[in-house]
Amino acid sequence: MSFLQLKQRDILSLRTEYYLEGNNTNSKSLASVVFTCYSLSRLNDIEELLLKLKHQTYATYEIVIVIESSVKLLEKIQSFIKKNAMLNVKTVFTKEILGLSGARNLGVKEANGEYIAIIDDDAVPTTEWLEQAVNCLNISSTVIGATGPAIPLWKDKPLEWLPLELQWIIGATTWWDKKGICDVRHAWGMNLAFKREAFIKCYGFSENHGLKKGEEEGIKRFPHEDVEFSLRVRRTTRKRILYNPKMIVYHKVTSRKMNIKFFAKHAYVQGFAKRMVKEITNQYSDLPNCEKSLDREYDVLGRIFTVLVPSAIREMTEKPAMSMRKLLTTSVILFFLAAGYFSPFYFVVKANQEKA
Repeated sequence: MSFLQLKQRDILSLRTEYYLEGNNTNSKSLASVVFTCYSLSRLNDIEELLLKLKHQTYATYEIVIVIESSVKLLEKIQSFIKKNAMLNVKTVFTKEILGLSGARNLGVKEANGEYIAIIDDDAVPTTEWLEQAVNCLNISSTVIGATGPAIPLWKDKPLEWLPLELQWIIGATTWWDKKGICDVRHAWGMNLAFKREAFIKCYGFSENHGLKKGEEEGIKRFPHEDVEFSLRVRRTTRKRILYNPKMIVYHKVTSRKMNIKFFAKHAYVQGFAKRMVKEITNQYSDLPNCEKSLDREYDVLGRIFTVLVPSAIREMTEKPAMSMRKLLTTSVILFFLAAGYFSPFYFVVKANQEKA
């Protein structure tokens, strides 16, 4: 049975009385950190993430790891957990390839916290990340979710020629320059937290959204499971999602993969996704404090044409190579972004999902 098909009483029955060893704090204050993984190539990233999570300033929490298909990865992770004496970690193994949404839903089912924080397996949180998430969720009873920045963490030489306005292509949020806590349209999937209420009332992430096995399958289902879930939660609960600039994760980037082919592929997927975002936000246009349609995307697009391109042209005489690289990258990304947005395959995927 899909998590989306579970009724509220079924979800509530999955919870157990759970107390961390040596901690007398009531389970209502427990936070659960959920992340999923499937590839042995990410083992070093997972181990680094676990060590960062071990030293969080928020004391009352558990970690739930969902491992898809790889028994060897499960064994390696369990060995690392034992070696580092991490008593608050639960590993959940599934032979089935559930995909990002399905695996996260499974992790949430196995979690016991009143707060559910989700992070990618190649992200590195600050030590106060979880505390900042919980504090943000507790600002008001009108708040249901929280999200924060994802800053590039270069595993190789940084791409100094990749401007902030284009860093969404590598899974970073550096183009979003808000300095304080504010309402936001949706949470970002690599760095989000919701009260359990959100999952009880909305039955988790839609399994029509999100990729399976990373990006190997291309577009067979809609991306942006985080956007769809966020807006569905806001529509159902009539509550807010806040952006907290101190709820920081560093998202790893390998510059060796940063080439024209990579940019073209990811820009196409993002264009495809933005078409979906426009349709969803138009449906939920009655939400309070909601950005209308693609307001933030239009803002970034405006900055590309009014700031990025003119500055790259001005640099042509002093830094011709960097300037040409900026202009070429910008042109490729914008072309394939438009191609994805206007792709006829969007309607094919939509029709297939409606039949499912």
